[in-house]
Amino acid sequence: LDLVALGTVADMMPLLGENRDLVRRGLAALNAQPRVGLEALMLQSDLRAGAVDATAISFRLAPRLNAAGRLGDARLAYRLLRT
Repeated sequence: LDLVALGTVADMMPLLGENRDLVRRGLAALNAQPRVGLEALMLQSDLRAGAVDATAISFRLAPRLNAAGRLGDARLAYRLLRT
């Protein structure tokens, strides 16, 4: 659910109904036990586990993930999310 929350917020989907519930549960999972790659990205973004919310995804995490694609190799972001 952590990646569901990340994708939903990063794609600027409305946080209503089912989306809201999925993001809430995904953020709880992300903050409780982040994946290794996301934890590294969080540290680079000056975020600690427990402090990630929709705003942090929108303005800190998602832009860094999207930068890999803009710089020519989106596989870097994919690999980071898989770890």
